[in-house]
Amino acid sequence: MENRRLISLITPDGRLELFIEKTKVPECLENQVLVEVQAAPFNPIDLKGLLAGATLSTLARVTDGKRFGIQGSIPNNKLSALLSRIGKALVFGREGAGVVVAAGTSAAAKRLLGKTVAVKGDGTYQRYLLIDVNSCLKIDQDLSPRQGASAFINPLTALSMLMVMRSGGHSALINTAAASNLGQMLQRLCIAEEVPLINIVRNTQQARILSAIGARYVLNYEDGRFSRTLEKYILETGATVAFDAIGGGELAGQLLNSMHKVFSEDQGNPPTLNAGLRKHLYIYGGLNPSPTVIKRSFGLDWGIEGFLLDTHLRGIGGTEMERLRNVVAANLTTIFASSYEEEISMTGALNPEVLVRMSELRTGGKYLLNPSLD
Repeated sequence: MENRRLISLITPDGRLELFIEKTKVPECLENQVLVEVQAAPFNPIDLKGLLAGATLSTLARVTDGKRFGIQGSIPNNKLSALLSRIGKALVFGREGAGVVVAAGTSAAAKRLLGKTVAVKGDGTYQRYLLIDVNSCLKIDQDLSPRQGASAFINPLTALSMLMVMRSGGHSALINTAAASNLGQMLQRLCIAEEVPLINIVRNTQQARILSAIGARYVLNYEDGRFSRTLEKYILETGATVAFDAIGGGELAGQLLNSMHKVFSEDQGNPPTLNAGLRKHLYIYGGLNPSPTVIKRSFGLDWGIEGFLLDTHLRGIGGTEMERLRNVVAANLTTIFASSYEEEISMTGALNPEVLVRMSELRTGGKYLLNPSLD
């Protein structure tokens, strides 16, 4: 069989090249399976790697007689951080789903032959993916690869957020960019787990999306009453931990300041269960690439740090990881359901207009790659 891979390459003169490369399909080792990928989402982290910081306005189709693809220019201030990538043909995509078409000799590998599986691993933007069985999740065979394509990153992030919340003694939380696929999953999970969640969005359309799935606490950051309403919701829920996908700007500092203000002893508010807890904020995204601004008007009983899913999962152990995977598999069409704006082929992804639309990271605007369409 012939494999086809969506390649991202940085040339020595600082250009980005995207093209489809044909290769041989590798053979399975003992504990590996070969998955025919039929669905792989374009997550923000995948797009960041795929486009390598290229200026979107410079993306253009190129045909040199040998291959069809895309070229674009990478600014010098971004190229310096990508020197290790120069000349290397890389395949991105951190998750996806498809059908196992070949298997190694182990019993675990053979059990997956012919089954539909979700996968977590580098390089899902290709027709055939060779992967270890431990990186596969067998899903209900009545489900399509499309339904299992996002079975790892967003679901495990939502579950991990609640684990972190509980491990710190907190009982309610705040989430920003809350109308995303992840944000909607987190809201459905919090409803099921009876955990109060404060959702912060940027417009009324996003607020309506969350209200439609049962969200009780939704705030529009652009609303002139944002700060006052945020403090009201923090007092009602007892939220003392926040997860921020925005990263840059002043929102992170506002969240910490609001939590401190509500629970400070001089505010005269009635004591709540979480009043004495250390206030904490986790940054887990960078939708705003500007500096994170903290205008501190609070004391020292607070913390701010990054949250990375892979780091968290490495620390929880195999038994707990297996439990989380089983929770996801059992709820793929309910709590952890994902939606996509469009399903495209690899050839369809080599379109400057499509790449620009994907990079806008619009709510409900996620694209799904189906390599089998080529």
